[in-house]
Amino acid sequence: MSTGKAAKRLGVSVKTLQRWDREGRLVPAA
Repeated sequence: MSTGKAAKRLGVSVKTLQRWDREGRLVPAA
């Protein structure tokens, strides 16, 4: 899933998702 699609699905901005990724808040799906 692209970052844009994930952001839309979660109802957040792409920048928010990128920040969460940097902060280690996102866990990659296996």
